[in-house]
Amino acid sequence: MEVPTVRELGRLHFTSQELNALERVDKKRIRDMAFTAIKKSSLPETRVGRNVTEPRIGISENGQMVFNSVISKDFKERGITKVMLYFDAETSRVAVKALKADENLKGFDAADYFTVKAGEKDHQFKLSAVGFLRNTASYDASAWGGQAYDVTVSEKVGLIFMLKTGTPVRKPKQERKAKAPVVAKIPVEAPAEDDLMEMD
Repeated sequence: MEVPTVRELGRLHFTSQELNALERVDKKRIRDMAFTAIKKSSLPETRVGRNVTEPRIGISENGQMVFNSVISKDFKERGITKVMLYFDAETSRVAVKALKADENLKGFDAADYFTVKAGEKDHQFKLSAVGFLRNTASYDASAWGGQAYDVTVSEKVGLIFMLKTGTPVRKPKQERKAKAPVVAKIPVEAPAEDDLMEMD
């Protein structure tokens, strides 16, 4: 049985033989398609807009350590006010141990901790890490510019990330197009007919 032509497909009714032929063609078409199953777990993380799902720590060019919204939300819920910073010189890894106001680590005084505070506008927790980066990690924040680092969470140590090393490479800045100035239109009334005559 031949498959109906495109013109013949305009008909509303088909014989049982014609329907069977169409079904066989559809099955073959589906079978010939080379589909490959894509596992979501095999894809890289995608960040769309403000939907951030993974913890990240940024280092600004002025030496501020900035915790993204995922970490900041956790800090706020837990009442975190200070952190202890650890550094592994061999691997350039930094560990951040977050603590509440009434929590203290054995062998450390109040002056040993770094204070973290949430920004008034972006509500992201930040701390000044200039001295730590420059003197301990030999990291020139101004040379590297703004950088963001992926974070590994350890129950024992806290947040761990690895600083970049070698020759500083700044991230390219995305230039934003300047918005055209808005010029207010002032309505101008048409001169009266008598005024036009006087102008002549």
